[in-house]
Amino acid sequence: SIKKVKLRVANKIFTASGFEVKPTFKEVTRESFRSEAQSLDFGNPQAAASTINAWCSAQTDGLINQVITP
Repeated sequence: SIKKVKLRVANKIFTASGFEVKPTFKEVTRESFRSEAQSLDFGNPQAAASTINAWCSAQTDGLINQVITP
């Protein structure tokens, strides 16, 4: 029997708070890669890791819950 296979590609840029992402870069990222940049406070590694892991879990329907540790 053939199992149903689901392939999903996801990517996102996480930048440090205060890091300026130029509007043209945001536009290219959105249009070419269907992605976006999100600012995080890497000074709070627990919260940053939690945000990244939650995003990854959501993108993989809960199959990958942790990609980074604080």
